[in-house]
Amino acid sequence: MIATAHLREDFQTWWREHPAVLLRDRLQRSILFPALRWLCRPLAVEGAERLAGVRGPVIFVANHSSHLDTLLVLSVLPREARRRTSVAAAADYFFCGCIRGAVVSLLVNAFAFQRSGCCRRSLGRCEEILRGGGSLLIYPEGGRSPDGRLQRFKSGIGLLATAYGVPVVPIYLRGARDLLPKGGLLPRRGPVAVRIGEPVRYAHDADPIAVADDLRSRVLELAGKIRLDIGHEKSHDPREDAAASAVSLLRSGQRRCHNDPVLS
Repeated sequence: MIATAHLREDFQTWWREHPAVLLRDRLQRSILFPALRWLCRPLAVEGAERLAGVRGPVIFVANHSSHLDTLLVLSVLPREARRRTSVAAAADYFFCGCIRGAVVSLLVNAFAFQRSGCCRRSLGRCEEILRGGGSLLIYPEGGRSPDGRLQRFKSGIGLLATAYGVPVVPIYLRGARDLLPKGGLLPRRGPVAVRIGEPVRYAHDADPIAVADDLRSRVLELAGKIRLDIGHEKSHDPREDAAASAVSLLRSGQRRCHNDPVLS
């Protein structure tokens, strides 16, 4: 297991205490999610039924190209799953100041994740959450994609998926970058689609790098299956769909790690 010694003194959990959970739920349902639905016209969600049979801690992994991504994922989760889901947020971006860190922690249940250098402490924080019965939302690319293309997944997600044997749910988001790209200040309205993939478990002895690559292939495959009526969508690279089709054909014979579907 990932060592967690000396973590508790700096692992602040006030945003997961009952009063903060109630306030966050109220803010999300009364302000954040209605505003999100106003921006995302239409908002198409595919595969939500795949979450019905998932119980206990879960790791959600998604592509990342916009600051809207976290709200989008949280908004499509069942309410109880959302309330126990913590978001791994870039420590060098969201937690470089006390006020910004406190705001994102309160609004989306975020915690600081070190995305450069040694990430042992950050992985230990993930372990604390999973062992406590919570779930995680992680962006394995390590940051927002500058051009919308799916970047390589970092091996840390493979370490988490193999260490605890919890279900991992791949998610693909399309359209959010058109509304609020990296570097953008004010979002605009437009269509967005969210596709939820089949939950999977990975063997404890699976290669973390191979697991990370496999999860990326699953997210990439979702990108090829998603349906979204965006007449102006020119930022999407058609090579991504071609790669997704190739991945779909090759996956059954070229798995580099053992994994089993959680749901049939």
